[in-house]
Amino acid sequence: MKYRYLTLIFLLISGPYSIRTVRADDPVPVPEEEFQEALFLDGNYNILNRENQILPQSVRVPKPVTHYDIPDELVKRYSSEEYDLGPTFHFQKDGKSYTRFFLVDDPGFPLKEFDKKFVEFRQPQRYWAQRMQSKGTYFVYSADKTEVPFYTKMYRKINGVDYNDFSSGKVGVEMNDQILRILRSDPNAPFDILPETLAAQVDGSYSQVIRQVYPTRSPLDGVKTKIYPLHGFLGRFREAMTEDWIQNEYLPKLAELNARSWYEYGIVFESHSQNLLIELDPVSGKISRFIVKDLSDASMDGRLRTKRKIQTDYAHYKNIRFLDGWEEREFDTNGNIVTRISGNFSGLGIFYQSQPIIDNTPNANLKRKYLGIYLKEYITSIERSSGKKIHLSESATQYLNALSDLSVEIPISKKFSDRKPIYQALGEIIADIRSEVLTTESHGIEIFQKVVDV
Repeated sequence: MKYRYLTLIFLLISGPYSIRTVRADDPVPVPEEEFQEALFLDGNYNILNRENQILPQSVRVPKPVTHYDIPDELVKRYSSEEYDLGPTFHFQKDGKSYTRFFLVDDPGFPLKEFDKKFVEFRQPQRYWAQRMQSKGTYFVYSADKTEVPFYTKMYRKINGVDYNDFSSGKVGVEMNDQILRILRSDPNAPFDILPETLAAQVDGSYSQVIRQVYPTRSPLDGVKTKIYPLHGFLGRFREAMTEDWIQNEYLPKLAELNARSWYEYGIVFESHSQNLLIELDPVSGKISRFIVKDLSDASMDGRLRTKRKIQTDYAHYKNIRFLDGWEEREFDTNGNIVTRISGNFSGLGIFYQSQPIIDNTPNANLKRKYLGIYLKEYITSIERSSGKKIHLSESATQYLNALSDLSVEIPISKKFSDRKPIYQALGEIIADIRSEVLTTESHGIEIFQKVVDV
């Protein structure tokens, strides 16, 4: 029996459109009860520095979804190789294959234009959706509750910027498959994901990404946990969080997530609060795990993976992002890698990882204190995984000490001078840790060149 999680819910905008069969006086179906608590947190709360992203009540109303079953010959589709999509999104009918597309009538979505082109494929309305704080992402459910709910990230243009396009969708599905292989081979992995299983595009423009609503693993038998959107959880319970819980439970578990994901698997999650769910015992506060979503934001560290002999089929991964500036790829006509160029460290993901640490308090001293605790736990987690001591450089040690000693001014970083001092310290320390790990691992960096220059 599938475990029914209380997982993140996405909140929606109101406003009928004429092509729908829903009448204004029809009752609005709501999601199943198991989602209501997380729905409430997602719509009403966020971390302190992101409270301006909280959705107003007027856009939290469930809206009807228009869906179209479009023949595959008109569709570009990139499907997971590791996850069974099921019949909701891709199916056979009368000897032909179809892909289902979903749209809502909200600003930035081309519903009217889409319907003019594909009206012959429009189906009777049966889905509803609720919008989340993330751009263009909705929780979708059937009115009769006969189908498992899901998330769809719909293509949207905001201020001239494309969100949830087909290119980023392919990145998410490819990263999804890489991570699913990890989770199947390592039951002790410190994270789970909401699988991203299908990216599809039609008419060369409109695209969508399908995300599953349940993580890949159920809790241990007898463990009473709940799953909350991290941004909503941190916003709702900000005042109730004790210093003991923050310093001895939350920060160590968050550090373990990010440190082990990088060191053991060569993956850097963009693990800010909008991209994480937290699973914990609501009575004791003990955290079971973090669950990652928005997998297109994650990156791989090719150098670390090669140094540690982590199996990587580089020719297979043509869409995954490698850490900024570290690797560039070119392919021949057969899809094989012909060159790989190594660059310099920038590692944007590490700055996003600090957001759920320092952006939920207005106190500048607490920001420094929490980041210092987090980084020490980060180092400890890598040392525990590697069995080796991390020896920071004198410069990185100064930055770490400055975070703990509020009487000491944080030194200015040449590498990260465009960022605030607290981020300069973070960048310097993480860059130093990576340099130390790459230096002390037993396999020479020349192996990286031999492996990838094929």
